[in-house]
Amino acid sequence: LHEKDTYLVHGIGTRKKMTGMFKTIPDKEKDQSKFVLDVYFLEDLEEKMCIDLPPNDVEEIKKIISEDEDEYIKILLQSFAPHITGRDMEKMALILSAVGGVKERDGDRAESHLLLVGEPGTGKSELLKFVNSILPKSSMVDGSNSTSKGIVFGLDEFDGRKTLHAGVMIQNSGGHIVIDEYDKMPTNEQKALNMAMEQQVAYYDKAGHNAQASTKTCVIAGANPVADRWNIDKTIVDNLNFEASTLSRFDTILRVRPLHNANELIRALDNISGTQDDHTQTWDKHYLSSLINHVRFLKPKFSEEATKALKEYYTRMVNIEQAEGSLTITLRQFHALRRLCFAYAKLTMRDIVDKKTVEVITKFCTSGQESLGMNTGGFTQMDLNNRSTNRKEFFELVFRELMDDHNQLKIDELAERLKAEPKFFRTDTSVSDYIQKMKHSGYCYEVRLGVYEKC
Repeated sequence: LHEKDTYLVHGIGTRKKMTGMFKTIPDKEKDQSKFVLDVYFLEDLEEKMCIDLPPNDVEEIKKIISEDEDEYIKILLQSFAPHITGRDMEKMALILSAVGGVKERDGDRAESHLLLVGEPGTGKSELLKFVNSILPKSSMVDGSNSTSKGIVFGLDEFDGRKTLHAGVMIQNSGGHIVIDEYDKMPTNEQKALNMAMEQQVAYYDKAGHNAQASTKTCVIAGANPVADRWNIDKTIVDNLNFEASTLSRFDTILRVRPLHNANELIRALDNISGTQDDHTQTWDKHYLSSLINHVRFLKPKFSEEATKALKEYYTRMVNIEQAEGSLTITLRQFHALRRLCFAYAKLTMRDIVDKKTVEVITKFCTSGQESLGMNTGGFTQMDLNNRSTNRKEFFELVFRELMDDHNQLKIDELAERLKAEPKFFRTDTSVSDYIQKMKHSGYCYEVRLGVYEKC
């Protein structure tokens, strides 16, 4: 603190160990003493704050991954907020954001910001609470009762004097902040966070106070759609209560849908009633926290093959025509894809981001885009629960399941199965129209009244 109240803020938000001696310096003119700490030694504890895995456990995890990576991911998702079922996509998004990417060069950021959008009662808040509980350096705030001045900088008044203080985003630099009800935060306050999220620095220059602080902080946020309900007749942007500049700051935007699938509902009800399968393998919260904290500090590198595959995917996505009111795909998304690939490679303890990692992440991101209603060109065939993630693939999957030995099925059974998934078919008319479309495309034909056969 200097005479003109100019703050030189460099280490706010970092944990440090100071060794020194408390002293008092008399001021005879004012007949009082100043209380100071004479610092002899200053140690940065930022790299030591992590609860790490013992070497034996690291080797055991690597063995599980090498033997069956899918089983490892399954256990990981089951261990994350185990009281919530049917949310594997959302859980994976939270885990990837918790792990983060790799800072490759100056000006880049490793933090992968995440926004979950869903109607009340879909479990967003519980998921956010859980991820906050397993992160070593994190704070959870309520967007409806906070402002950027409290999250970034704030002024406290004491004894007639206003003092600048650092908000939670600065205090958690190097970690995370979890914001619930982000849509309830005023638009002008959301804008104030945009620079802090992207440029990783916050400024304050008002009322004689001047400060600058690092904000290398990952933002994980939850929000409700406009009027607390997703309206399928509105565009994506009209359903999201955010300006484009705010949405562009998030690497991943995922819609949390209400559970409609019968199997998912049964699993959720069994979990609530305590009748779920007790043989499901899970790790406790402490072990999960240690695992995520360990992999956060890994630094894999991109292979040439993976870089080529990611460029090809991004190029295809850019050239897909999107409906008016959809999210714009820019170079920001390419950087976001790289961060997510780094995060998955770290999560699976890879030294190299390989082509397989890119395939996993592109499928994950495509599923996230489809959850919002974006056109993805049908690149992704299955989501994390092995379910089709676009209408055509879903139709073909159901058709194959219902076929008899002669490649035939009853049209009534097909229609009933299609209607059971409102994600793709909401009305009887949409079902019948799509069956006719697939018939005219040459996928199938009607061999006799009410019976179809695959071509």
